[in-house]
Amino acid sequence: MANTTATYQMFNSVVKMLEDLKVKTYLCDRPKETPGKMSEFAVVDFPVDVHRPYIGNDDFRYSTSCVIYLFVRARNDGTPNIDRQTSLVRAVCGKFPYSDAVCECVNPVVRLRGSDDYGFQFTTVTFTLRTKINSITNL
Repeated sequence: MANTTATYQMFNSVVKMLEDLKVKTYLCDRPKETPGKMSEFAVVDFPVDVHRPYIGNDDFRYSTSCVIYLFVRARNDGTPNIDRQTSLVRAVCGKFPYSDAVCECVNPVVRLRGSDDYGFQFTTVTFTLRTKINSITNL
């Protein structure tokens, strides 16, 4: 399991990947209340354990699955805003494969999820995140 510093470095890499989308990004969970004017936001989560190989000569320090949840407010009549949802998903998937000084993100899988019962429709983009062998500090 990765330590807290390593985990935050991985989160920071994914958040940096999403910066140009200009959507508010949260870690691990959606906000309990969304401001009335907020029309979209993203949540970045590592829903499974962060794995560190102990045997073998892998080319990464840690690996995990990452999920980006993309939330878009439904239209006034309750129907999904498919155009904006599609635009966000394409923008995220267009970043793969993603690589920075800390990690590489590969193999995105898109899943349409539906309504969150708070007026938003959401889609998930799940992918594999692997840290570069010498990139994580403070181990």
